[in-house]
Amino acid sequence: MGWDSQAATHTDQAFPGSSAALSLIHARILLLLDVAPHKPYSNVEQHIVGILSNANTTIHTAYQLWRNGRLLQTGILLRNSIEASAFAVQLHSEPTIHSQYLSGQLSSTKAIAKAAKVLGPTGPNIKEQYDELSKHFVHIGPLQRASLTWHIDIRKDKIPLQVVLLDLKWAYYLLEVCAEFCLFHRMSDGRYWRRSANHLAFEPTAEAEKWLSGFIEKDIDEVQKALQKGGSIAMPTI
Repeated sequence: MGWDSQAATHTDQAFPGSSAALSLIHARILLLLDVAPHKPYSNVEQHIVGILSNANTTIHTAYQLWRNGRLLQTGILLRNSIEASAFAVQLHSEPTIHSQYLSGQLSSTKAIAKAAKVLGPTGPNIKEQYDELSKHFVHIGPLQRASLTWHIDIRKDKIPLQVVLLDLKWAYYLLEVCAEFCLFHRMSDGRYWRRSANHLAFEPTAEAEKWLSGFIEKDIDEVQKALQKGGSIAMPTI
């Protein structure tokens, strides 16, 4: 059997615990997106949940590509999931644009800007990550011409996979934050949002902050130390 057939096994061995960590947040998002709620969804809510559910599946698919070393394709899917998260937030915040959404008349740029405003300066930096994934993975550039279009052999270089793993984790984190924002009115409490007067404020619980530190921040420190020995790769900002 060649390297390609063993890629996922090698990646799992090189990043122990990643599968469990990603499976946990994937499952938490599934629980948020209740397909049979006690109170039926409105028409707008049905589309919001559909967008978020598709994004959850998209990130899971990106993870499988990542395990096989196909980083270019992983990044392309992650950018799509971030765009979906933004559209869900915009549609929840501005339900009157539902008809425009159905006719495909909404702007990705405006959706990202709206989501960035909702998330605020203390929330996930959605615009920066969307721009970085667009620049490095979606738009035709150096990565499109490099061996990333095939696969990365983790036995030779672990850093590219480690950096894109951060992108994967960040996309899941963003999706959970956005899903909770969109469905907060159906929840008794949340991990990231708190009601303040007539709006929601991004105020993660102590438990959520502790989880985030173990889920992302330690990986960022490790990658930054490794990159000090060589070039630089853009990493997500929490």
